[in-house]
Amino acid sequence: MRNTALAVLAAFLLLALSGCASTGFLGFLATTKQVDQKLAEQSARVGEELTAEKAELGQLKRELEEIRTLKEQARTAVEQMARTQAAVDELRASGGRVEERLAALPAETLKWMIDILQNALDRE
Repeated sequence: MRNTALAVLAAFLLLALSGCASTGFLGFLATTKQVDQKLAEQSARVGEELTAEKAELGQLKRELEEIRTLKEQARTAVEQMARTQAAVDELRASGGRVEERLAALPAETLKWMIDILQNALDRE
C-alpha cells in the first residue's frame, strides 16, 4: 500500500512539475486567463456566425419579397388575359351576328349602306 501511495505521489509530482515547465503549476488545469481567452475566441466566432446568419436571413427575406411581387404580377397578368379572352370571344360572337344580319339584308340595302360609308370616307 505504501508503494502504491508513493507511486501515486510520484506521478502527481511528475505531472505537477511538468506543468510548471510549460504553463505553470498544475499545467493540465486551465487558468482564468486561458478560460477568458477561449471564451473571447468562441464569443467572436459566434458573433461572426450570427452576423453571417443575419445577412443570409436578410437576403432570404429580400428574395421572398421578390417572389411575392412576381406572384402578384403573374396573378394580375392572368386576370388581364382572362378579360382579354372574354372580349375576344364577345367580338367573335358579335361578328357572327353581324354576318347573319348582313346576309338577311337585301343586296340593294347593302349597296345603299356601302355608298353612305364611302361618302363618309371621302369627306374625311
